[in-house]
Amino acid sequence: MAIYKAGDVMDQLLNKGIIINSLDKAPWGKNQYNKIKIILASASPRRKELLELAGFDVQVIPSNIVEKAHDGETPQDYVQRNALEKGLRGLENSAHQSTSSLETQEKKPLVLAADTIVVTKNGEILEKPENPHHAHKMLSTLSAATHSVLTSYVIFSLENQKNKKPLYHRMLETKVTFRKLSAQEIDHYIDVEKPFDNSGGYAIQGLAAGFVHHIEGSYTNVMGLPLSHVLEDVTNAPHKSIQNFHNFS
Repeated sequence: MAIYKAGDVMDQLLNKGIIINSLDKAPWGKNQYNKIKIILASASPRRKELLELAGFDVQVIPSNIVEKAHDGETPQDYVQRNALEKGLRGLENSAHQSTSSLETQEKKPLVLAADTIVVTKNGEILEKPENPHHAHKMLSTLSAATHSVLTSYVIFSLENQKNKKPLYHRMLETKVTFRKLSAQEIDHYIDVEKPFDNSGGYAIQGLAAGFVHHIEGSYTNVMGLPLSHVLEDVTNAPHKSIQNFHNFS
């Protein structure tokens, strides 16, 4: 049985399989977050999908950075640095776009970037596997054990892009416990899902959902973005789009 943080409504809906596949049916409605444009500094289709499910107008402008932990850097510091560097790169890339293409009278963009890593109980960082053998080794390590999924995200205001200080810079941890996996299960999973673009060698929303004995924390955090926390931050951000959001009736 999964354990959730209180109030994480979207996470609960997703984990129970109640996937909202129509913006018209989103619990917050199309008349709220769709007034806010988000430039997603990430090529992750899952992050884009989560933001669009909430109703945001999302434009993807990927920011490619070198992701490599520094000597002595903790997993927490590493994931937060990656998110910040992605956000700053996204802010820079967005500034190169024409103002007319990014801004309308009602929609003043926010820039959002995130990074997700998997950390074993021994503190080893598991990023994206390089090949099937590497993926098998990762999943074998995670089998019958609890690991942490760390996601850090940053939110910048494009309307104040000269100020390179983010509106929000957060990190969340979700603990995930896998049941014992056989070598045959792992090989089948790798053959079918080909998880070479997933930290830790798995995506919880796919066949790997059957690996999970229980989780503690945000489900969407494991997917790559703690959506309920992002919604809270966007709603509270001191930003023109948010003023429009609050004034909407």
